[in-house]
Amino acid sequence: MKMEILSRRFIKPCNPTPHNLKSYKISLLDEMSPSMNVAVIMFYYRPGNLHLLEESLGRILVQFYPLAGRYMKQNQTVDCNDEGADFVEAQADCGLHDFIKVDADCGRLLHDLLPCELGAVDQITDPLLSIQVTKFKCGGLSIGVCVSHRVFDASSLSTFIAAWAADAATVGLTSRKNLAENIINPSFDSVSLWPGRNLASMDREPSRKRDPAFVTKRILFNKEVIKSLKDKMNGNGTINLLDLGFLRAQTQRKF
Repeated sequence: MKMEILSRRFIKPCNPTPHNLKSYKISLLDEMSPSMNVAVIMFYYRPGNLHLLEESLGRILVQFYPLAGRYMKQNQTVDCNDEGADFVEAQADCGLHDFIKVDADCGRLLHDLLPCELGAVDQITDPLLSIQVTKFKCGGLSIGVCVSHRVFDASSLSTFIAAWAADAATVGLTSRKNLAENIINPSFDSVSLWPGRNLASMDREPSRKRDPAFVTKRILFNKEVIKSLKDKMNGNGTINLLDLGFLRAQTQRKF
């Protein structure tokens, strides 16, 4: 698969961050986090309008204002200066189904769908949030999201994506009354629970460049397996622990 970068630009919050929120001090847990990006890639066969994604991102960054800033390593704070999130558009030379079928060198292929290296963090020029939208020849697309572990973890990233998706679903509607009922209001006050101690950086920081020594494996779940998992879920949306343990045992045996 060959990848062509079509454009790269910064998406800024649609409203400036208030002066009293211009500096965000990270917590003790954030200080102890490794210097790396948390990443996720999502695939869509029938995507919506790309321009609407950008418009929605500008709005949601008002709520998630630290993600539009830059990390100041010397004093372990985020300068919430509204420089913006890195937004990349790319084009792949194959269809989405063809990409998913490829098993060889899957680590490199997946990295090509991300906007930056996993170790490209903690420098004053590094965006805290980077997004790459890759279009496939079939009309499908992928959205790769990288966010600095210095301010976000996987759970926080899921919250951001849920908020972004909820807002994007309302773009273009004449009424946004229902949005107020489902709006996600993040609270950046973890330092009040775990005050920072200005700890030195951990000696386990990954390279800013891709390390060929790392090996990536993937597990594919076909529609029959997914249906089986859904059938085993109980009424409140959880899966029986015995079934989950069996699935884990089967996965470990495969590898």
